[in-house]
Amino acid sequence: MKQLLSLILCLSLLSTYSCQGQVSSKAGASIAATNEPHKSDTLVYKIRATQSEQPVLIVLMHGYGANEEDLFSLASYFPENYMVVSLRAPMPLGNGRYQWFSIMQQNNSSAAQQAEELSHSEQLLVASIESLQEKYKIPAERTFVGGFSQGGIMSYQAGLNKPDRIQGIFVLSGRMLPYIKDSKDKAAASSLNIWIAHGTADQVIPFREAAEAENWLKQRNYKVIFKEYKGLSHSINGEEINDVLHFIKEHSGKQ
Repeated sequence: MKQLLSLILCLSLLSTYSCQGQVSSKAGASIAATNEPHKSDTLVYKIRATQSEQPVLIVLMHGYGANEEDLFSLASYFPENYMVVSLRAPMPLGNGRYQWFSIMQQNNSSAAQQAEELSHSEQLLVASIESLQEKYKIPAERTFVGGFSQGGIMSYQAGLNKPDRIQGIFVLSGRMLPYIKDSKDKAAASSLNIWIAHGTADQVIPFREAAEAENWLKQRNYKVIFKEYKGLSHSINGEEINDVLHFIKEHSGKQ
């Protein structure tokens, strides 16, 4: 059973990704999820609904080459009063694979093209968050956005540029792109809560990039927690999921 759960969480649509660690057997109560993806005027997504009158909204974003199914498997690890939405990146790569923006080394794209794609995806992401908040009457103080790898990069983009729309972000094996640092003056402290997780053995996005992001944020008085996972490669394990849940509970006031 543990091997099956670990496989479900394995972000291995790319050959460079590997899955490590075991997932906690403790999961939230089963809630019927939407099997078919939703299509709004923003991004395609899958949603696990809740009957709670004051839900916590969790918005998840997959990494390069995956889709909305990839992180949707995490929904069962969140409590009943959490609404979990897994988004699909807007740029197709073929065969059910998507990206938030081009990787210059792989797509022979320019920095200008990457910046344009990043901006477009960010606009769609923020529009999706705002649409979900309006539709389900969920305020910013109960909204959390997180992602893995490229999805983690998008978490930085949305959180730092729209901190008034989000209570907190969590970044799993991600990094900060220079565009977010150069886009505007962020010297003032933000109310945004930031949680960074990174494996020391990450072979795709080096561990030092997470540490550099933490330093940049702390220098500007952001509220940031950085946790390293020794021996973890470019993947998610059960300990991270439990830590994410603790982070969200602490800052949402919801158990």
